[in-house]
Amino acid sequence: MKVKTALFYALSKSLKQGKEGGYINARTRGRTIIFQRKPHPVSNTPAQAAWRAKYHRAVQKWNSLTEPEKQEYNERAAEMDPPITGFNLFIKEYLLAPEEKLYEYYNTGDDNGAAVWMDHWFGQSFTVGTVGDNEDHTITKIKLKLYRSGNPGTVYVSVRATDESGLPTGPDLSTGSIDGNTLTTAEPGEWYEITMSEYTLQAGTRYAIIVRAPDSGLEAYIMWRLDSTDPTYAGGCLLRSLDGGNSWDSYTDYDFMFEEYGKPA
Repeated sequence: MKVKTALFYALSKSLKQGKEGGYINARTRGRTIIFQRKPHPVSNTPAQAAWRAKYHRAVQKWNSLTEPEKQEYNERAAEMDPPITGFNLFIKEYLLAPEEKLYEYYNTGDDNGAAVWMDHWFGQSFTVGTVGDNEDHTITKIKLKLYRSGNPGTVYVSVRATDESGLPTGPDLSTGSIDGNTLTTAEPGEWYEITMSEYTLQAGTRYAIIVRAPDSGLEAYIMWRLDSTDPTYAGGCLLRSLDGGNSWDSYTDYDFMFEEYGKPA
């Protein structure tokens, strides 16, 4: 309490917490004066906790940058008016960037698996807006439920456009990979995250996730888990190619396990 007069200085000497909880009692010359107490702001709301967690992730991300990457931020920051540090610029951009979130997915009910090896490619078509937000977004990662037999080598994952029949067409739009030799060998497999190159997927549009393992074989392959009994994903279905992606067939009675993540465009 900021005191500016002799009277209030005397009052401030006798201030104490009253039984009312939200008030402060002051006694002077046998009389009680009650002041309303300013409530303390709540500083641990879910939103504030989320921002603090995001800030800590931003700092960790900054610390993981290479020196040339940090120098790039320092140079950009020095050109701003007024100039700031590269650290502050990075933190600002990280905090203001759209949050990554789950868009399309089918992740329950798997009861079987399909072997990906050599020219035997598999895919899963999906349509933006079927179960997630129907909006343009930049794909960031894909999660697949996988396991392996032997050492199949690198597993390549990509996203392609689809034609009017819902089959993959054209070149890869987004790509990623994972070391297949590090996958679990235990059924029913585990979920694995594949970082994807950025590409903006359009709202209401059907795409195809393609999985291939060109260095695999009959005794070294990966298994992609699927629902063969009661698949319910309405935005696509299982896709198969037996000639390395030159031609495709679709199977509407099956759906692979997948999750597709991105940030609003």
